[in-house]
Amino acid sequence: MYYRKPGEFLMVNMHDPVLMSQLTSAGLTNIDSYLIALAAFQRGLSVSFHRFTSTEEFHFKSDEGYLAELFSVTDGRHTHYFNRTIGDLTPPELSVITTDKHRTKERLQKHGIPVPVGIVANKGQQALVEKFIRISSAREFVVKPFDGSLSRDVRVGVPPAELLSCVQEHPDARVVIEEQIKGDEYRVSVVDGKAVAITQALQPHVIGDGVRTIEELVAEKNRSRVANPVFRYLPLKITPDMVSYLAAGELTTLSVPEPGQRVILSHSFSIHQGGDIIEVTDAVSSEVKEVAIRACEAFGMLFAGVDVIERRQGGKTEVYVLELNSRGSIEAHSYPLAGEGRNNTVAEAIIDRYFPDSIHNRRFPEAVINVKGVLEALQNGLFSSVTLPTLASDWVHKRIKLGPESGDRVLRRIKYSFLRHKLYGLLHKTDTGEFIFDCAGPEADFQDFMKMFSPR
Repeated sequence: MYYRKPGEFLMVNMHDPVLMSQLTSAGLTNIDSYLIALAAFQRGLSVSFHRFTSTEEFHFKSDEGYLAELFSVTDGRHTHYFNRTIGDLTPPELSVITTDKHRTKERLQKHGIPVPVGIVANKGQQALVEKFIRISSAREFVVKPFDGSLSRDVRVGVPPAELLSCVQEHPDARVVIEEQIKGDEYRVSVVDGKAVAITQALQPHVIGDGVRTIEELVAEKNRSRVANPVFRYLPLKITPDMVSYLAAGELTTLSVPEPGQRVILSHSFSIHQGGDIIEVTDAVSSEVKEVAIRACEAFGMLFAGVDVIERRQGGKTEVYVLELNSRGSIEAHSYPLAGEGRNNTVAEAIIDRYFPDSIHNRRFPEAVINVKGVLEALQNGLFSSVTLPTLASDWVHKRIKLGPESGDRVLRRIKYSFLRHKLYGLLHKTDTGEFIFDCAGPEADFQDFMKMFSPR
């Protein structure tokens, strides 16, 4: 049980094994949804997951919800609908604009917010691209899809001599070409005018130990990524591009870096191409936070993941906005590869904004959502929605541990009694073979359930 004090966020053990088991079963596609739904669930709001978006409530995003990405939250008076991190307080037209990189840049420039110099070009506009090359003083360029996401098909570090061919060979017919800015890249999650959490993107790299090859160091790094619920699905892969990048530095995958030597493996900063994410909220400059907040204000956005780059030169700091993501991912704030995660603060801040009257509700910081059950119900096609029980203020949340010697008969009996007493929860098997019953329900029902464990 927990009551939140003014100005603080609920502290959840994000590495709790029961919670981690649910996140790893959820997969990368809906961890964001899980975190926001969890913030609502733990404060006693009613959460429902939905299968389809054919109703008006999900007009702001059209996806199917079989991965538990679509959910609604209600306090009995107000109901709001979410698709991952985007909620119904974000107007649909803003999602359209921020997906269009060119229109996004135009609005940012109109509000005096720095953005990289660039153009939009079709494959057939060779003269336009050549003119841009002539008037630009940049040594490297970035080529990215006009309306892409997740760093899909983004080319970085493209020299002027290769820019035209890069555009011609790009899988998209229309692309954005920008002068590449060298600096530190950050993702700033802005909620209701506040920079709640910030991560830094790092290029794929390994640190030498003087013994192992780059290939072996990559394999070791992937073992650590597997332990992270976000990055376990995003391994660092040895690709032809990586081999070429290493060759430019007279290295191969069989090279043995010196102890402490940091070897960059790619131009890209994307986690989908093996990049790292580290937590830096308390370390970044105030300029980074201010520019990200101004970018959101330029669009009137309640929440956005703002990608910025900070360049320092000649004693001067310049911050440029690269993109605004109206459905920005928040999971890496809770599970960075380095640095202490920010707990579930971004999701908490989002729910605070949508349901301000719930800020001081009683909390259940160890309660988890049985997402396995939700996914099974939605994916079998028999249910259009699944509503979780509401954790009422007079409920209790408990965990019961059973030894590995507990047989199937005992477990079946407990499960039956669990359901008969209308308790909510799940059964988790630990790495040591023990069992944990995570359950919540009215105090009287729980006490009646516990009688089965009393000696007769």
